[in-house]
Amino acid sequence: FIPKEVRPFFAKTVAILGGESSGKSVLVNKLAAVFNTTSAWEYGREFVFEKLGGDEQAMQYSDYPQMALGHQRYIDYAVRHAH
Repeated sequence: FIPKEVRPFFAKTVAILGGESSGKSVLVNKLAAVFNTTSAWEYGREFVFEKLGGDEQAMQYSDYPQMALGHQRYIDYAVRHAH
């Protein structure tokens, strides 16, 4: 048993890389289920939907820092709640 307060210090993270529609999200969800733990949602999809009306072609280079920070918040949340 590891107390909830210190779990983030022991949590392992895995980065899954791949092209668009290559099954990354499916793989991440299956891995999280197998290991009974959390996963971080892909913030980029949410950003495009909410900020750009779903139009990926409207993305600018200036959007990437905001997307990276948003994704890091999702990772931090997942690590804090990992099992």
